[in-house]
Parts: sequence; C-alpha cells; structure tokens
Amino acid sequence: MAFFARKETPAQNIAFCALAAAFDAILSLVGALLPLSSVFLMAAAPLIASFVAYFCQKRYHALYLFSALGISIAVSAWDFQNTLFYLLPCLCSGLVYGYGVRTKAPASFSLFLSSLCQFLFFILSLYLVKAIYQVNMVDVLLAFFDKERNPASEAAIVLLGLAYSFGASGIAHFVFILVSPKLGIPLVWKARRLWVHPCFCLASSLLSFAFLFLYPPLAYFFLGISLYWVSLSLVEFAPKAHWGFYALSFLLLFASILLFAFLYPSLSIVQGFGMIALFPAALSLSCFLEVLLGKKKSTH
Repeated sequence: MAFFARKETPAQNIAFCALAAAFDAILSLVGALLPLSSVFLMAAAPLIASFVAYFCQKRYHALYLFSALGISIAVSAWDFQNTLFYLLPCLCSGLVYGYGVRTKAPASFSLFLSSLCQFLFFILSLYLVKAIYQVNMVDVLLAFFDKERNPASEAAIVLLGLAYSFGASGIAHFVFILVSPKLGIPLVWKARRLWVHPCFCLASSLLSFAFLFLYPPLAYFFLGISLYWVSLSLVEFAPKAHWGFYALSFLLLFASILLFAFLYPSLSIVQGFGMIALFPAALSLSCFLEVLLGKKKSTH
C-alpha cells in the first residue's frame, strides 16, 4: 500500500500516527531552539495533523494527538509552553481541517471551523498564561502596541485573536492545496447553495448588533466572523454579477454609511466602532437579494 493512502489495518494507522508524532516532536524542538520559527510551525504542524485526519481512521486521532503532545513535551521540556501554546492549537485545528477534507465538506466551512478551533485555544491561552505565570497577556499585547487599557481593549484583543486564527488556518489551507495534488489527495468539496455565505454573514452581523450593548467582546467576535463570510460572498458574486448587483451594493453601502455617521456620535467608542458591522450586513444583503432575483428570473 502507498504511504499516502487511506490506512485500513491497526498496524498501518499506528505506524502513520507514530511517524506523524515524531515529525511534530521535531517541529516542537525546532520551535524551542529557534523562537522565530513559529511561522513555519503554524504551517507544518496543521498540515501533518490534517494528513492524519485524512488518511487514518477516526479512532486513532486521539492516540496521535496525545502521542504528539507527550513526545513533544519530552524533547523540549525546558520550553514546554511552546508545545502548549503553539503546537496544541495547530494540531487540533489541523485535525478539524483534515476531517473536513475527508468528509468533503465545503472548503469555506473546513477553514472556518479550523480557524474557530485556533481562536478558542488563543482565548484559552490568555487564561492559562495568567494562571501559570501571573501575567495578563492583554496588558502585554496592549503594551506591545503602545496602548493603554481601556474599555475597547478586550474587543480589540478579540479581533486580533480572530485575525491570527484565520491567518494561521489560511496558511495551512494554502499549503495543503499546494501539496495535495502531489500526494494524490483529491480535493473534492461538497456543493452548497449560493445563499449560504451571505446568510451566515447576515446572521453574524445581526448577532454582533444584538451583543453590542450587552457584551461588546462577543459582539466584536461576530463582527470578525461576518467579515470572513462577506469576503467569501464578494469573491463568489462580484466576478459574475451584472450591473444591478453593483448598483444595489452601492446604494446599501451608502445607506449604511449614513446610518453609521448618524449613530456614531451618540455611542461610546466600543459601540461606535462595533457599528462597522453595518457594512458587511449591507453587502451580504445585496448578495442575498442577487440570489433571490436570479431565481425569479430563471423561473420566467
């Protein structure tokens, strides 16, 4: 059986998981010796984990994860935080992404779920660092950008964490697409309806508005999510849309700008900037209407 092929027997699954865990341990050792190699770690570790999720059976995924973490901590025990804060999120997000590829889920959802996994570990790491080292990473990050703590700082950290998570998962996704044809991995994604991306964007924007006056960090989380979905919507709709789509988008954007300018002076800084969600909401509504109008035309 070829090395890069689905593993059927227990021996094949265990051997592949062991080899992948050994590569992860090497990455962890390199990361401990060369701190600036974290970018390489963000690309290579999720790629290895995605191979395990794709080629190995599901019941061996936990074995691989704990083996990789155990060996990595053993070879870089003096710098175990590198394994905890960098390798663990990369492995989990890689497993999520690889399982999405294995089940032929749409690429946008595989990337979104792996990014969400990265983000959850990012937030968890803030609390772990505070519990273990008594260091508030929010203050450290704000000091890095020469900013003082204010009511908007938590919301800004949420957006920073989302940007990091989507960036890390995006790098891994790009590398996976590059190497998969050479390894004989068919990139077959399930078809989805055109309204899905705009609908998710609109829902995220509405949730952002709902939490803006209740818990702003959560509102900014949904704002970041809406920016992801609206980007995919525009990439999908803009190249093949007719002039009516652009005219409608312009009108809705102009209306959202006027509404933003009207509301912003009466709101706090956090709530005012949170109203940026008006823009992805307007664009997603334009895409959604384009789908509905296109369906009506096709029926006549």
